[in-house]
Amino acid sequence: MGNLTRYMTADTPLVIIERNTHRERAHPPSFMTNREILETMQTTGYDLERTETFLPKDTIYIFKLKKQGSG
Repeated sequence: MGNLTRYMTADTPLVIIERNTHRERAHPPSFMTNREILETMQTTGYDLERTETFLPKDTIYIFKLKKQGSG
């Protein structure tokens, strides 16, 4: 995350797209599970703002920088 955050402003969202199907994966099994994504992000300065599931084969996680004093 350190090399990423220097390019982001405080209001820049961090977006992770997770493939939901077992077919067509570039790296079977998946690089990270849903749980691993969420657990890893808990250790960063970002909070999960929302999850989008409108795409049939993908879940989109949208994270925002934690507000000062939260956590």
